[in-house]
Amino acid sequence: MRHFLEKHEKIITILFVAALAVIPVSLAFNNSVWLDEAYGLWWSRMPFGEMMRRMIGDVHPPLYYLMLRLVLMLTGHSLLAAKLLSVLPVILILVLGATFVRKQFGRKAMVFFDLFILFSPMMLKKTVEVRMYTWAFYFVLLAAVQMFYLLRADLRRKNWVLFTVFSLMAAYTHYFALMTMFFLYAALLLFFLFTRSWKKVGGWGICSVATVIGYLPWLPSALHQVSMGGASWITMPSSRLGLIRDLFRTSIPYSEHIYLVFLILVFVAVLFLLWKKRDAKTYWALSCMSVIWFVLIFGLVYGTLGYPILISRYLMIPLCLTILGMSAMCKYVNKWLLIFPCVLFLVTGLSVYPKVWREEYVTLTDETLKFAEEHIGENAIVISDASSLDTVIPYYFPDRLEKRPDIYGGDYKEIWYLDVYHSVDTKKLEEEGIQFINYGQYGFDNVNFEIYYLYQAP
Repeated sequence: MRHFLEKHEKIITILFVAALAVIPVSLAFNNSVWLDEAYGLWWSRMPFGEMMRRMIGDVHPPLYYLMLRLVLMLTGHSLLAAKLLSVLPVILILVLGATFVRKQFGRKAMVFFDLFILFSPMMLKKTVEVRMYTWAFYFVLLAAVQMFYLLRADLRRKNWVLFTVFSLMAAYTHYFALMTMFFLYAALLLFFLFTRSWKKVGGWGICSVATVIGYLPWLPSALHQVSMGGASWITMPSSRLGLIRDLFRTSIPYSEHIYLVFLILVFVAVLFLLWKKRDAKTYWALSCMSVIWFVLIFGLVYGTLGYPILISRYLMIPLCLTILGMSAMCKYVNKWLLIFPCVLFLVTGLSVYPKVWREEYVTLTDETLKFAEEHIGENAIVISDASSLDTVIPYYFPDRLEKRPDIYGGDYKEIWYLDVYHSVDTKKLEEEGIQFINYGQYGFDNVNFEIYYLYQAP
């Protein structure tokens, strides 16, 4: 068996990655978008200046939105293309496992890394969201790979350049990717200081200055957004470790506790291993695994000052680094012992996949779009009683949300009203002499509503 695996290793690796890649791709073939996804899709249709003005007021940097705009322009605003844009970095991360991780740490580490990354419970949902998260994961991982090379004695100038470029790309994708890179930069400097690598300290200084200069164009916008405080809907977690547990919560009882204990045990083991070996690879692995705890502590401390900014999905960015660092330690673990965590990844992933599949495909979106094509004219007013549809409606019905007349006494001829909260008072409509037709239950993505056609008789 060992001889067979070694002889056909490349083919088996390609098939392994391809089989895993099918899973996120299978979630992309639907027409549903939700509130946050609709923002980027809506902005992509705006003139460039207006799009940038909207982004400056948002809570995320612009790189992903610029990528999305380009893809949509090239594909005629294809929603499938937008979803596949989010799937692409997931596939590239799997390839990273099959190349960098396999080359540096072995086949066991590759299998561990790819399974953990893909089947981490919250990951499957993010793989197909028309959002920036998967690209943030990928850029941070690429920067960590270059950090691995920078810690070696035979580093090259290109490693500094690539580390700087990938760090900037991460920083321009998500603010918690920027924070993650801050901790990696600190870990890199700490290593060079302890090993008295003064020439590398100088290289680190040049790299840091270049990174700051590269981020200056967005710095005023970042400072403006930070000065606004955290989003109003973000609250402090009920427990200090609750945000990490939420990353691993599934329908399987205690799955979040099992994962949390697993992370802590491996972290302690690597800390002990570093004390014994004191080598660059173990330091790198521990650095990658430490970032999630530093980000968590920063978010909790900042929140206690009155500015809650951290939610569980933001921790997925440093979690990817944690998985990468844990993978480096697989070479010290018996392959039979690694079966247990890999089975855990598969079981939790297979329990999450059907739920995510239903969320993507078992919706009323297609029925609603068919109804709209048959009944709702181009110039009709479409409004709703739900703020969660404020960006979804302009995506499916461009330029329809500009007017919000009072449905009971407003000056209008006809309105299509998407009633999410059963707020339409039919008796009041009758009293005001407004005609109406209830066309029944429809929906977009995870938001269902009744469609009312309101009109005033001439």
